[in-house]
Amino acid sequence: MDSNLFKLRSYIENLKIKYDIKNKKIENFPSKKDMNIDVNIQIFIEQATELLNHPKIAKKILGIEIEPEDNNILINFFIHDIEQYATLNNLDLNNHSLHYGQYRISGGALFHYARSKLLPNTYKTIDQVSIGDFDSYSIPFKIRLSLEDKIKSIIGFDRIESIDLKGNKVISKEMPMAYILKKIEETDSLNLPCSINNIRNIYQWSCSFCHTGVKEPIWLMAKAIDLISPLFNYESQKKYEINCYDLWSNDGLSENDLVLKMKESGTFSQVLYFFKKDWSIKKFEDAINNSDKKKYKLHGVENTRFYLEEKNLDEVFHYYCGKREQVV
Repeated sequence: MDSNLFKLRSYIENLKIKYDIKNKKIENFPSKKDMNIDVNIQIFIEQATELLNHPKIAKKILGIEIEPEDNNILINFFIHDIEQYATLNNLDLNNHSLHYGQYRISGGALFHYARSKLLPNTYKTIDQVSIGDFDSYSIPFKIRLSLEDKIKSIIGFDRIESIDLKGNKVISKEMPMAYILKKIEETDSLNLPCSINNIRNIYQWSCSFCHTGVKEPIWLMAKAIDLISPLFNYESQKKYEINCYDLWSNDGLSENDLVLKMKESGTFSQVLYFFKKDWSIKKFEDAINNSDKKKYKLHGVENTRFYLEEKNLDEVFHYYCGKREQVV
């Protein structure tokens, strides 16, 4: 392992010198238009340095306390990906070996991989050499789904309704993520542990794998997970936990009405509540439905209406770590 530590350090120092990279951390996740080679090099140096500083300086990696073995695995990932990235982009890593390994999963490989999950015994004798490490390739896709589901639960998204040109009611359970993020930013209605700008940029970046099948470098995945981890970490979530009785008592409901509403709503007794003071689910729903700015059109149809409901608010999600005897 010492040889890998030395190799990663040498790559960091070499890139710093040859590409005049300063030790300034990139605080925000870059937008797609700003995602260039220089930015990739800088984020690689930043994230790789944190790995080398663990655990003396960097107590957490990717927003969580990790095992030493995982630190070693990540170091191997970083070495592999920077050598491949350098080869593809003609970067000088000071006489490193050229790396022409797989960086994209084809549609054919993905199809066979999907079918193999349903036919495991049939595919025992079929070599799927071109699928690569799908679990790591698909990390951006998993990040995308986690962000979309999280934002849905934060605003209580339930559905969108509209009337089509034939007068039929059209109902969709799919939330237009980009539109909602824009409305959250415009209204400034939420207290979030990470910025909307980072959520938007990470979400847009994470969509690429779905369309191209091209692997994203490990340092971008690490940067993305680190930035959004406060949305999912147990300690961070607990700061936004509220009792529904406290939430509804502001509406002037009696004790009996509160009990009845709890039964009827089907929501958790303790929920995560990110709305700022003087904001509520109903007020945000009105804001996006009555906006003077460009309104969302479901399938291009006017009079589209969003419905948000308190029953869709989430509770604190966590896993238990038996070794450390703590929740994460």
